[in-house]
Amino acid sequence: MNLLEHRLSQRRRNCRERRRYLAELEALAGRLRADEKRLQAEIERAVALAPGSGEIADGLVARHRKLLGSVVEIDQRLVEAAAVFATAERDLKRHELALAERSEAAPRRARGGAAARRQRSADQGSAVAVQRPADIGQPPQ
Repeated sequence: MNLLEHRLSQRRRNCRERRRYLAELEALAGRLRADEKRLQAEIERAVALAPGSGEIADGLVARHRKLLGSVVEIDQRLVEAAAVFATAERDLKRHELALAERSEAAPRRARGGAAARRQRSADQGSAVAVQRPADIGQPPQ
């Protein structure tokens, strides 16, 4: 594996890790939002069943506030993770393109180099084989 292939492999791994982290954050955000809705419904039921029992509702409201704070924090992390993932994906595409271009150019360079060597070899061989009239009688060099 050459250096470009190794770097491309690293970029792919990095991109997979970023994608997985983003998916985990999205799943966590979904669970937290579901918990928040469930807790909101629980608060409404507690207030409806016992309007005078403020202590129960206060505890639920405090948990609800904390849960909302967690949802906001996860949403911020999601935005950051999405930006990092987009950057990693662009980086991966750039390296894939560079490797593809290099792979396409390599056979042309190899053919050009071999053809040039064959031509030089043929030119040198023909120069030795062809003798000018003044050189007749002398051994070829």
